[in-house]
Amino acid sequence: MQTTAMNRRIYLDNAAATPLDPRVREVLQTHYESTYGNAGALHAEGVTAHDIVETARHTIARSIDARPHEVTFTSGGTEANNLAILGTVERHLNEGKRHEDLHLITTTVEHGSVLECMQHLEKRGARVSYMPVDREGFVCMDELEGALTSNTILISIILAHNEIGTIQHVHDITRIIRRHTPIDLHPVIHTDASQAPAWIPCAPQSLGVDLMTLDAQKLYGPKGIGILFHTSTATPAPILHGGAAEHPRPGTPPTALIAACAKAFELAATERASYVDTVARLRDDAIAYLQEAIPGAELNGATGVNRLPNNINLSFPGLDAEELVLRLDAAGIAASTRSACLTSAAPGSYVVRALGKASSVATSAARLSLSRYSTDTDVRFACETLRDIAQTLYTQNT
Repeated sequence: MQTTAMNRRIYLDNAAATPLDPRVREVLQTHYESTYGNAGALHAEGVTAHDIVETARHTIARSIDARPHEVTFTSGGTEANNLAILGTVERHLNEGKRHEDLHLITTTVEHGSVLECMQHLEKRGARVSYMPVDREGFVCMDELEGALTSNTILISIILAHNEIGTIQHVHDITRIIRRHTPIDLHPVIHTDASQAPAWIPCAPQSLGVDLMTLDAQKLYGPKGIGILFHTSTATPAPILHGGAAEHPRPGTPPTALIAACAKAFELAATERASYVDTVARLRDDAIAYLQEAIPGAELNGATGVNRLPNNINLSFPGLDAEELVLRLDAAGIAASTRSACLTSAAPGSYVVRALGKASSVATSAARLSLSRYSTDTDVRFACETLRDIAQTLYTQNT
């Protein structure tokens, strides 16, 4: 992030969207300028576009230890989540089942694009179980086991949480689910891993999942391009119609976005280890500083290796998080209160509430999400500015 003495901007909302890596931008610009053919066309320009798309598919498959045919490009994480959930249900409906025959399991802290799919299905008669989480955001395993039925067709559990940073023990969850269901009744397991690849390995085979959502804008890639990983046996039915260019998703593949997406995933896989520890140290130093400087500051989510290296989510009971974020913005610092995708009129974070915390904690939760480009100087300045704003507001409120 470029800053000047007179016009200082520090971007700490990387969980919402990251800046483009310059190397990714170069790939994007090159293909926007030179690769204009439709990948489905038979002429030379079309064949060139098709080859670029398939090369990208192989690159991404290697980066997550998958096979190329298991990678489907989408318009982003939200569409991938919709395709995973609604497409799995559609596959069962196509086999003659009714919504009333279907049971799905998710958690109370999922991204809105998962929860709203579930609510949509409930209105049509499907049954959905919402698993509670503990104070750090981990799924209660006993309740999950107890929720499984012979009609459970899909389980969707987020891997790395966008708001509170908790890294869910998805591998342990999938092992339990497989152990407690007969092989012919194994439900499809989906994880939203949008926040994960920039920070942790997320090979679907190691996690034990059948479907996995990924999003390029979360790892220094472009907006408007995401991925749904799907095993051959769990490929969802299309939820859009009009061709099969990108099965099970129709539509012309956006060649430039796909090529840039592949570059972002390649860089994450090869360079992640070089910056994770540095960013985790910045995170821990910032959390310690803020908790000492602002009495009553409360950490939301897990700690240590169970937390995304870039995630800082703290509540300041007695303050309004939106006012905090607006004042930070006026001081040149971009932060957030909750997911940028939320449109709910309900105040505060439903995720923090789901941790069993009071309303005053949920409405005062602010998130700073770092990037691989964050520096000690910028993070320190942001923390000192947040301290000063909080102290001013506490003084005004007394």
